Amino acid sequence: MPTRLNSNKRPNYFTGQLLGEEDFQAEQTYHLAHHREHNKGLHTPGVIRGLHIDRADDVTVLIRPGAALDAQGYLIFLDLAQNLTLHPKAEGSSIFITLSYAEDFQDADRSTDNTHNFTRFTEWSVLEDFADALPEGYPGVLLAKIQFSAGKIASIDSSVRTYASARIGAGTVGSSELAPGAVTLAKLSPELRTGWIRMAFKPSSFVEPQKEALDFFIGVTKTYCDHRGAKGTMGIPVPMFADRLKSLVIAGERVESDITIELDRCGWNLASGSHEKTALLQTKIPKQPATFYQSFAINKSLDASNHSLALYVEASGDTSISLIAAEFEYALSK
Repeated sequence: MPTRLNSNKRPNYFTGQLLGEEDFQAEQTYHLAHHREHNKGLHTPGVIRGLHIDRADDVTVLIRPGAALDAQGYLIFLDLAQNLTLHPKAEGSSIFITLSYAEDFQDADRSTDNTHNFTRFTEWSVLEDFADALPEGYPGVLLAKIQFSAGKIASIDSSVRTYASARIGAGTVGSSELAPGAVTLAKLSPELRTGWIRMAFKPSSFVEPQKEALDFFIGVTKTYCDHRGAKGTMGIPVPMFADRLKSLVIAGERVESDITIELDRCGWNLASGSHEKTALLQTKIPKQPATFYQSFAINKSLDASNHSLALYVEASGDTSISLIAAEFEYALSK
């Protein structure tokens, strides 16, 4: 048999019913409690809209209208722009601006029949300033951090504020909850549109007409040559959908003489119907006193369907290379 447990009650009205103040209070309490429980459980606290802060004068800020949601589920509305004059405690101190919720009665709403009663609750938006830190367990919403210098406002840092949002439970959003096309590359943060290809340096023999070139000695985890130097070339794979090469890294244990590097964009030029060879990097790594890790900014576009990358390395003397790495991005250039 199912177990029925008393969860809550709400007023049930019918014609001819005699209503008292407790009935209307029960109605208000029921809806307010459910509304705030919804806000607490399904939303994170923070700024909903507006509430931007500007400098009004040396010690005064202007808080513009807006709305926020606090940690207790209270909605806070600031309907009109307000000036707030600040009083820093010491030179170079910081002040935090907050917005919180309060409710109370006003004399204007006192009942004419019974002066001990009021016909309305007033909901307040409370602007406060705190020196150096917020009190423990403070329920309000942080809007900005104001930095003072020489007794005047030096900066207004709004990055400390958070914005109200939806709480999403772990594992609650999967492919079945997302409509087709709901997640696009344009909506991903730049960090999620970049990635690295990391490889051991494994060059092929480099053959030039009428020129002799020594090959690198290729080990299991590193490639090296002796004082006579060596030349080699290798391909760098381009990940699917990548349309920009951001950077190249080469690292190793020693460079007793300089290393010449050339990185070429190659493959097929679809527009001209011909072989592609465009130099993206031509440089030298000079002799290093110890291990080396060299990073080169490239920032060149790629046609992910037709371009590939080729790396040419020529060492003039004793050299050991452990890593070749390339950073790619889907740059949304299309």
